[in-house]
Amino acid sequence: MTFCQNRRCHLAPAPGSSIKPSDRFLTRSSRGTIFISGRFTERDDCKRPIAYHARMVWFTLIGVLLACGLLLAVLAATLLAWGLTHPPRMGDGKALAILHRLSPADLGLRYTDVRFQVIDESNPPAKITIVGWWIPADSSSDRCAILLHGYADAKIGAIAWAPIFHSLGWNVLAIDLRAHGESGGEKVTGGHFERHDLSHVIDQLLERQPAETKQIVLFGVSMGSAIATQVAAMRDDVAGVIAESFVGSFIFASHAQTHLMGLPGGIVGQIAAHLAAGYDDYAERIAAFLQSVNSTSQ
Repeated sequence: MTFCQNRRCHLAPAPGSSIKPSDRFLTRSSRGTIFISGRFTERDDCKRPIAYHARMVWFTLIGVLLACGLLLAVLAATLLAWGLTHPPRMGDGKALAILHRLSPADLGLRYTDVRFQVIDESNPPAKITIVGWWIPADSSSDRCAILLHGYADAKIGAIAWAPIFHSLGWNVLAIDLRAHGESGGEKVTGGHFERHDLSHVIDQLLERQPAETKQIVLFGVSMGSAIATQVAAMRDDVAGVIAESFVGSFIFASHAQTHLMGLPGGIVGQIAAHLAAGYDDYAERIAAFLQSVNSTSQ
């Protein structure tokens, strides 16, 4: 008995068969496949549907594997982006182990704990707390340097430059940026909302201590330098900006950070960097400001 599942199957009679050549077609009826008893020899075109289905199985399998690979890459990039925007905070234990200090007192500087309640521009009118240290000059001074730390650091790291300004007779304010140190906030935005936080801090500082803040200079390290530059572009009461290890693009900085941490790079790292930048990359805004400063200086 010979059985064939294709729509129209060509069969050839076997030697000695009484089947006529006119009976060489099998068709599918409305009730199912018709089969005829007899000695038949299948021709090659009966085997073609089997090969076709085998290819389709392989193509489907390859498609599923590619889709799974793409899904894993997107998931890895998303998790990596989350990690970049939620860096581990610099606690006392880490500061003591790495920097061997816990406060300005360890550098021989007098200081006062200060707090600023600022509007969270990512969720107004909610507020977040920005924590800092006020380090007064030994003698009366109307100049103030605001120190801004880098990514995954804190004010305890920024005060490394405090003795220099203090020796020059400047008042110093060192703050923890949002989602760093003791300050509020859960997510780093690379300067997009941090610039508003710092601007609100400056407003409150000018109200609290107007005599000590007639001249303000912003000193930023790495990510802090990008924030300082953006705030200077927003305000006309910032006398100067000092940028240490300047960062002009959060996307570039995020991608570099993944490399330093030994995390996946390539296309996954690029996607993660763009996801981490999220709100904006601020590169064009900084470039425009620096160009305006250069034009003014000439």
